[in-house]
Amino acid sequence: MFVVFVEVMIQMMNMMNMIMMMMMMMMMMMMMMMMMMVMMMMMMMMIMMMMMMMMMMMMMMMMMMMMMTMMMTMLMTMMMTMTMMMMLMLLLLLLLLMMMMMVMVMMMIIVKMMMVVVVVMMMKIMMMMMMMMMKMMMMMMMMKIMMMMMMMMMMMMMMMMMMMMMMMMMMVRRRRRRRRRRREEEGGTAAAAAAAGRAGGAGGAGGGGGGGGEGGGRSSNSSSSSSSYNNNNNNNNNNNYYNYYN
Repeated sequence: MFVVFVEVMIQMMNMMNMIMMMMMMMMMMMMMMMMMMVMMMMMMMMIMMMMMMMMMMMMMMMMMMMMMTMMMTMLMTMMMTMTMMMMLMLLLLLLLLMMMMMVMVMMMIIVKMMMVVVVVMMMKIMMMMMMMMMKMMMMMMMMKIMMMMMMMMMMMMMMMMMMMMMMMMMMVRRRRRRRRRRREEEGGTAAAAAAAGRAGGAGGAGGGGGGGGEGGGRSSNSSSSSSSYNNNNNNNNNNNYYNYYN
């Protein structure tokens, strides 16, 4: 039984090898086909390009021929009319689109004038654009500054709110602690009372700072007085606790 199994396995392996080989061959063929296709495409492209180039060349040649004929005719007429001007005319022909000399000069002057006008216009437009850009930039800067100011204001408001919240929390905590302390033992209470005193002092100082930030004579005085009141309270409370426990 085992031998048969092995033989079957071997046969399977052979089959697999065959299939793999076939697959590889197929792949190779496919690759070759692809390459051929690409090459063909490239060739076609090249041929097309060549054709185009040829066409272009032909066109150019035709144009040149036409031009030459035109020039020749023009020259003939020139010779007929003004032999003296012939050299000048040749030069002009070479230089500028086969015009008559006077017309050429006039054209040149007009073109120059036009160019100057155009340049001036361009400069003006550029200046306008620059001005607009500057204005935009200024506006942007103003907006940025405004945004910054707003942000600062928001931050200040947030800080004030936080301070208020802290103060409220401190007050609440103090009240809670007072209730708790009477139930606790002597050892922990002294330290807790000292900590509460410190915290109260810090809260009072914060309150004073907040008052100063608001910026007013009365408000700052009131806040400072309130802070001192808080401190006194704390001290009194602490003393009371000490007395109570001692």
